[in-house]
Amino acid sequence: MPNQDKFIEWFNNMRKFSSYGPIDRALHYYVPRQELIDGAFQQLLGDDPNKGGHYITVWASRQTGKTWIMREVYSCPLTSSS
Repeated sequence: MPNQDKFIEWFNNMRKFSSYGPIDRALHYYVPRQELIDGAFQQLLGDDPNKGGHYITVWASRQTGKTWIMREVYSCPLTSSS
């Protein structure tokens, strides 16, 4: 049944909602938070990267994306800090 096979393929490739653990951008729906990620990266880097950055506190309710945000910050390239 070609139509059923197409539907199954479409359904399996469709993005899904997730409320458990860090998300996969290709697999889950998400809201881009680039401004927040860049701000956290700049805070960690500090005004003068040679002198060290700042400690930050990530405070939010359960399952609001804290781990995902910090993974995104961690994956920022150092060259993007200019």
